[in-house]
Order: sequence, then structure tokens, then C-alpha cells
Amino acid sequence: MRISSLLVSVMLFGVGIIHAQPPPDTGCPGLTFPRPNPAAAALALGNTEIRLKVSGIIGATVVGDTLIMLRDGRVKFPIEYINRDPYSMNPGNGFKVFSPDGATWAHATPNGGNYKMSGPHNPPLLPGIWIDSTGVYPRTDFLAVYKFNLWGADGAGVDTLAFAGASGDASQLAVRPLDSGVFFYIVIRPKVTDIGKHICIDSVTTYPCGCPWKWASTGVPTPPGNYSTYPTWKGPWCFVIGNCCQGLTGNVDCDPNDVCDIADVTDWIDRHFLNPRSRCCPGEENVDGSPDGSSDISDLTALIDYLFINFTPPAPCR
Repeated sequence: MRISSLLVSVMLFGVGIIHAQPPPDTGCPGLTFPRPNPAAAALALGNTEIRLKVSGIIGATVVGDTLIMLRDGRVKFPIEYINRDPYSMNPGNGFKVFSPDGATWAHATPNGGNYKMSGPHNPPLLPGIWIDSTGVYPRTDFLAVYKFNLWGADGAGVDTLAFAGASGDASQLAVRPLDSGVFFYIVIRPKVTDIGKHICIDSVTTYPCGCPWKWASTGVPTPPGNYSTYPTWKGPWCFVIGNCCQGLTGNVDCDPNDVCDIADVTDWIDRHFLNPRSRCCPGEENVDGSPDGSSDISDLTALIDYLFINFTPPAPCR
């Protein structure tokens, strides 16, 4: 029953996950997991949790709710699973990456990464989401079911992903009891040109709508009756894309130490005249402080003047 329930859960993920997670409702119809008996109900709610671990975000600096990147690049959002329960659990959860104001994101790898799934739900190269499954719960603890799925992963609007997992026998613990840690990372490439727009991550649930996430016990150790738990989620987590230009302009090549030197002159000339390409941080090139934020030969002149002639500091970032 334990494994077959998870297989049904995986099938439900296949139908589509489009609904924001409501408060837990142990009487939700349509799901095949048994509801906890009264002895287990006291433990079932709030004893497990999933959260975005903001302090573990990789590839950007987070200040309050602002995501600051020096250039377009991978940003890894860690998803942490927390099990305060004395029982190991088979998880099934869905998430969405979206922007309420039109920010877009590219795939973390040029060729679509490690989940190139074509078909009715997914474009061939998945320009939106990449999954880094290097986490604390090994795949060997989910030998019955270990499945990520993606829907509409095109880097715009709403990209949706789901995970379903189940242990195959008593030697596999799935989400271990009394344990927690980052299970996987949602990886995207936000764009610094989307300054002021938002990237959000929230939960979604399986069909039918109005039903919460639910984890079924693996049976190790043996729980009281048919035991399930309902992990909480405190999202959505939303981040505004901050200005990649901090302090003074002039860091044209987006040096991670914010150094302005001859390399920035070389990079400016190369980008504009030799190998034209997009700027890693447009605001850094507005060295003369023009009101429209444009970058032209006067900015190169101001940069050379600052470094070699009159040493006049470049304009502040706008």
C-alpha cells in the first residue's frame, strides 16, 4: 500500500500541478493516502516543513528581499526538507518559479542541462529550470520512485516542477526521521536587465485543487496506524532584482571585487568595437552619469580620464 500510494501520487503530478497550496486539510478528497488516525493526528500537522533556505542561495547576494547579481549567471535556490517526526516519510511536492511583473530567466546550461524532457509539457531544451539534485537525501533511499517533472519550463510566466519519491524497502529511509537539510536546488539564470522586477518561488499542489501537500510514512519505524504528515510552507518567497551597479560606476567587466582598472577600458573597447556583445552590467558603463543611462564614447573618455589623466571619480551608480 505504501508504494502504490506513492505511484498514484506520481500519476497525479503527471496530470498537472497548477494550484497554490492552501492551509492543510486532513479531509481533502481524492488523494489515496490514508488520513492519520486520532493518535497520530496530533503529530501530523506542522511537524514537517519545506522552505527555501535564503541564507544558502548561491550565485547572488541577498540583501533583505533584494537579489543582487554582478552579471547574468546561475542562481541556485536551495529547497530544504525538514522532518521533525520520528518516522521516515515518502515525499511528493510541487513548486513554481514565476514573476508577477515580467522578469524572465534563462536555463542554467546552454544545452538544457540534466532534464531535457521533450513532450507536451516541455520544450526540447527547457530554457527555464535546471535541477541540482546534490543534496542530503541520496537517490539510493528512493529506489521505488525518484522522479522530477517539469511543466512549461520556458523561462517566462510560470515554470513548474515537481518531485515524488518513495523508498522500496525498510533499508531505504527516503526523508529520514528527525533530520533536515537541503534536498535539491532550483537553478535559473535571472537577467540583470530586469532590475526592479521580481523572481518568486512558491508551492503548488496536485489535483484536485484545494488539497495540501501530503507525505506518507514509509513504515520505518512503524507509526501509529496509517500515518501521514502535511509539511508546511511559508512562501511565497519573492526577490526583487537589484541594481548590479553598486557604489561608483566603472566596473565594466563586472570584476567580483568591484575593481576598476585597465581591464575595464579593454573590455569597453572590445564590447563596443571589436566583439560586440551584451553588457554584463549596463549601469557600470554609465561612467559619465548621463541621465538616460546610455553608454557611448563619452563614457570611455570619462573612464580613461579617471584612471590615467585627472583621476576624476566616475559617476555614482543610478
